[in-house]
Amino acid sequence: MQYISYILNSSVKFPLVGDATVNVGLFVRAIIQQPDKTLGGKFVHGVTDVMTAEEILSTWALVHGFEAEYVQVAKETYYSLWPQWGKAMDRMHEYLEWAEDRSFSGEDVILSKEDLGVTGLSSTRDAFARMKK
Repeated sequence: MQYISYILNSSVKFPLVGDATVNVGLFVRAIIQQPDKTLGGKFVHGVTDVMTAEEILSTWALVHGFEAEYVQVAKETYYSLWPQWGKAMDRMHEYLEWAEDRSFSGEDVILSKEDLGVTGLSSTRDAFARMKK
């Protein structure tokens, strides 16, 4: 049994880029090829999946053939598990929990993969499948 320990509630949603080695280039190409949509300081939300922390773990475990359980722990425990990164990761998770579906930039209009017609994206599940066990 594999475990993952977080301080945040397992239902907090993470916007994910999927397989960054594939998807970043697809987004950049769409941005460059459509200056009429993207010039003038537009923001692009380069997201392929939105998954909860528990869904991320379940997907990873399923793809790799592991049993896994999400365990919510106290902040002090989390900080001791991740001495150099725990507090920074905690702040990021707090922001995600607070922000929910709000924009990262504060802008009202953000272009999505649908707005730009980005196709051929590789999901987070696909990225996990390409990782070595």
